[in-house]
Amino acid sequence: IDNDLKEENAKKLLNQEVDFDKPGSAQHYCVHCA
Repeated sequence: IDNDLKEENAKKLLNQEVDFDKPGSAQHYCVHCA
């Protein structure tokens, strides 16, 4: 979680490409929950 909260990592996680095989098409990532 600590690594996900770093600004450079959070930007990547919050702007993922659409992936229809993942829940929510990988568009609803919660940095604090994951």
